[in-house]
Amino acid sequence: MPRITEGTQVLSGGFSVSVQHAGARTQPVDQRVEFSPRDQSITTFITWDPKKKFKGTTTARIFDDENRLLGELKPMKLSLRRGDLILTSWQMGVPRRSGVYRVDVLLATDVAWRGYFRVTD
Repeated sequence: MPRITEGTQVLSGGFSVSVQHAGARTQPVDQRVEFSPRDQSITTFITWDPKKKFKGTTTARIFDDENRLLGELKPMKLSLRRGDLILTSWQMGVPRRSGVYRVDVLLATDVAWRGYFRVTD
């Protein structure tokens, strides 16, 4: 498992049912780490608080409990400037199999955040 080498760029991260966009304000709705197949989706979100400039792509990768890569979510362009708080999010379907899953969020090719969520019956 790769080390988290860009963690200083992240203020917080987590999982929610969705992200609400209200004007200039964006916030996660119904934050949690346990989901069921009845949930329509899972949103991974990151609040960036950059300590250095970054311009490139960010993406999220999902792994199962045996460290197998299940997929990579759509990469997006990201420009970070020191002092700017920015929230990015990725929505994905809920895995059908019960278990614990890992999500790594990357800046270019380096891991910036890692989180775990559970799917129950």
